[in-house]
Amino acid sequence: MLRACVMLACAGVLVLLPAVTVGTASASSPAAGRTLMILLDNNSSGGWLPVARAAALAYARALPANVRAGLITVASHWQLVLRPTANHARLEKAMLAVPPAGGSYYDSEGLYSALAHVTSAVPALRQAGSRLLVVSDAENLIGPALTAAIPVDVAALRQDEDDYLVRLRALASSTGGHLAVPRHAAMLARVFGKPPGTPRPSGSPRPTRTRQTPTGPPGVSSSAVPKWPWPLAVGLAALFAALLIAALTAFGSVGRAGRDRELEQRIEHYGPRRKPTAASEETASTRTVQRAAQGVAERLMSPAAQHKLAARLDLAGIARKPAEWALLGGCLGIVVAAALSFITSYVLAGVLVGALIGWLTMRLSLSFQIVRRRQAFSDQLPDVLQLVASALKSGFSLPQALDAVVRENAQPVAGEFARALAEARLGADLEDGLEAVANRMDSDDLRWTVTAIRVQQGVGGNLAEVLTTIVGTIRERAFLRRQVRALSAEGRLSAYIIVALPWLIGIWLFISRPQYMRLLYTTHVGEIMLVGAIALMVVGALWMRRVIKIRI
Repeated sequence: MLRACVMLACAGVLVLLPAVTVGTASASSPAAGRTLMILLDNNSSGGWLPVARAAALAYARALPANVRAGLITVASHWQLVLRPTANHARLEKAMLAVPPAGGSYYDSEGLYSALAHVTSAVPALRQAGSRLLVVSDAENLIGPALTAAIPVDVAALRQDEDDYLVRLRALASSTGGHLAVPRHAAMLARVFGKPPGTPRPSGSPRPTRTRQTPTGPPGVSSSAVPKWPWPLAVGLAALFAALLIAALTAFGSVGRAGRDRELEQRIEHYGPRRKPTAASEETASTRTVQRAAQGVAERLMSPAAQHKLAARLDLAGIARKPAEWALLGGCLGIVVAAALSFITSYVLAGVLVGALIGWLTMRLSLSFQIVRRRQAFSDQLPDVLQLVASALKSGFSLPQALDAVVRENAQPVAGEFARALAEARLGADLEDGLEAVANRMDSDDLRWTVTAIRVQQGVGGNLAEVLTTIVGTIRERAFLRRQVRALSAEGRLSAYIIVALPWLIGIWLFISRPQYMRLLYTTHVGEIMLVGAIALMVVGALWMRRVIKIRI
């Protein structure tokens, strides 16, 4: 298994090297003499200018240093702001100084005239390898189809499927350009790392084209969805698979390893020693990997963190070491990181979010196990106390009655009472051990029982009758608790729906209609509204939680 992991990781690295080498070579290839004009739509309809300026700045910063770039603003008319220059800092300064068009002309009709006359206004665009970048929301483009004499890349601000987006997609497809969303605008600049194509002469008849997806730089396609080059995807898949297999190997049979080792040692006393077989050698190598992985995890975790995690694992009744549980969380994080990396094409974000999800999942699952075990303890406690009372009436002492409960092996009560009996055999008071169990299980019923036992031992009395009375009280309280929970079920369900509904609707709108939600994080008023809404939701959730939580 270890050899398989190493071979898979080496294969991933070998596949990744050509992809990285090709990407680096293409990004550093010469682009001298190539000219670019950015057509920035500065109409003020819908507040798109900040988004358009951010996309254009990201694109300009991704350009090679020897690409000459200029700026044209487009609204109801077009205006040449900056002629092509290799000084990209000057280009960024010009972009930042672009004001909104304002007035009553909230449209982009100047784009028609700009595409038709840009080569005349900027003769350098007639050279081979020159391109245009259109950053626009295509507002009110109701004229003929957009056309240009040189390749046009498009950063479409609006992503709804309407006539405007269709016109922008047709413009990019017909000129051999590419279409991308604003956050991927920088990827469009990678085309300057490739050998320049020969532009179509101005005025020449346009050839008939069939519907096809233009090939473009990595991460950009006509549908604005980034695509991975297959060497990079295969290499990352191999590396993630190798890490996953290594993590699985590290904790896969840890729970059985101790018991198997103990059984082997017992059997060896009754028979001759045998020569290790291939299977036993493989098991030994697997255990070596497990111990190495556990050692790494233990070194990464502080002693305080290990002690705290060990206590929580003990409360949950999980027979694993803290290092093993941390390895399990790491394995889950690897799986989630691999899935998110391939879905979103952002490796760093996928790894960070995967690690966060893995940590939260393991922590929440452990908390859920603790709550469920404590609930099971509370449910079993009345029957156990009834059994203790019956044993006391039969003449047993309290430790003997508790030992009878332990022999019944009804978990988790048997395990917890066995802990109290073990402490009593070591010299501690039995009442102190039971009180420690009550604190571990957070059981008020057991605390009252321990108090009753202390009072009975101090003043005398019939402990069996006292326990019988306590059992009746506990069962009445449990009955009342279930009744209150049933009566408050409608309120709790309403609270869950009210809290979850805004989040679900917001996520759906961000996915289906992002232009409706963009104002919430692109304008100061929207940011204030968003923060205020989140604060009100938190306050409302806490208030509803306090209302529906009834203590008995």
